[in-house]
Amino acid sequence: IQFYNQQRLQKRLDGLSPLEYRSKAA
Repeated sequence: IQFYNQQRLQKRLDGLSPLEYRSKAA
């Protein structure tokens, strides 16, 4: 499940800007 989430998250990050990425990661 972790791997699947990583794949989905990566796709979402592709559409997010560096700033938003940091906000989501924090």
